[in-house]
Amino acid sequence: MTLPMIDDDYERMPGLFPAWDFGMVLEVGYSYRIENGGHTEDGQPLYVVFRSVQPAGASWQRCLP
Repeated sequence: MTLPMIDDDYERMPGLFPAWDFGMVLEVGYSYRIENGGHTEDGQPLYVVFRSVQPAGASWQRCLP
């Protein structure tokens, strides 16, 4: 499986998630990208979840070397 490139402001959360786990995975205040991650052996869809590095509304200042 090839995953698309994602903006540097998002990090991939480890694992693949079924839709019913979203309530335990997603937190208020962050932005998310959710992409197709394949299927289980019995055909249930799985998803790859990317979360914003900083909470939504936070200062997006980057440290420069």
